Amino acid sequence: MTTLETTLERCLRPLLFLAAALSLVVAAGIVFFLSTHPVSYQKIMSLTPAPAPEIDWEGERRILNAESVIGAIPYSGSDGLALVLPSQLYEATLLNGYGNCANKCRGMSYYLEQRSMRFQRVELLPVRDYLRGYGHVLIRAKHAVGSDVRVGMLDMLEGGYLAKDGAALDLDGLRAASPFTVSIVPLNARCDRQSDYYGTFLETVVFAVADSEAISRYFRWVEMIYVPIGNPKVERFFCNASAIVLGIFPPLHVSQADYERLIAPNMGVYLMAQSMTWATRILLVLLPVLAAMLAFLTYRRRARAARSRHTDDFPSFPAAK
Repeated sequence: MTTLETTLERCLRPLLFLAAALSLVVAAGIVFFLSTHPVSYQKIMSLTPAPAPEIDWEGERRILNAESVIGAIPYSGSDGLALVLPSQLYEATLLNGYGNCANKCRGMSYYLEQRSMRFQRVELLPVRDYLRGYGHVLIRAKHAVGSDVRVGMLDMLEGGYLAKDGAALDLDGLRAASPFTVSIVPLNARCDRQSDYYGTFLETVVFAVADSEAISRYFRWVEMIYVPIGNPKVERFFCNASAIVLGIFPPLHVSQADYERLIAPNMGVYLMAQSMTWATRILLVLLPVLAAMLAFLTYRRRARAARSRHTDDFPSFPAAK
């Protein structure tokens, strides 16, 4: 046995033990998140204490005709949809009018992304309940209403744009707005000016921003790997989890102070999510290495066995006197 084989033999057992331990961590994480709130894994792992990428709105020539697009949506309900593919969400939300705020914003994101329009998805995350899927989602985009072109906030659930004192509201204005001072200007005949999200709810939230380029990369990933298995909850979890592990899931940009506010009350979930993520990443490197080691050692053993059989086939002769 060569020195290399001896070294590999000595390393193999602890590496197999490590792989087994990491697999248990991953399995425990999957069971935990699927049995509690699957959305909590993607929420807590997507939080990033860094500013969102700047968009050159002045140079952005592609403009959303908000009045036309939102005005054409046949608003039919606000229950959440368990669809995974972005194209399916677009059809269900913008073309058929179903879905909650997150669904409708994903549908609009797909519409904008297909037309190479820059935008941002803005999530209003209540500090206490965001890991349970509570909150609100808006679209920030350069859009036109009549002859007025501006960068502002679109509430896809309510079918309109946000305003304050009669003027369209952008993200900075929304961050600074006091409860009950924000209004909705409807762009759809089926929608009204009512919403529960601009009262005291504003006092409980952190504003998180995802960029359109990151969202586009995530859409391409989901379209590439998606396999229907008959359980949308599980399908969505594994699509999102794989994107997080590989660094493809869109980061939610928050300030450092807000990041700490969101993480501190949920440290157990955060540690579980981090452990599951890094265990999976290490396994993605370790398993091919183990496979290569096992293949090499198996080949060498078979080669030695073959040489041994070949030697045994020769007749033995008495030693010369």
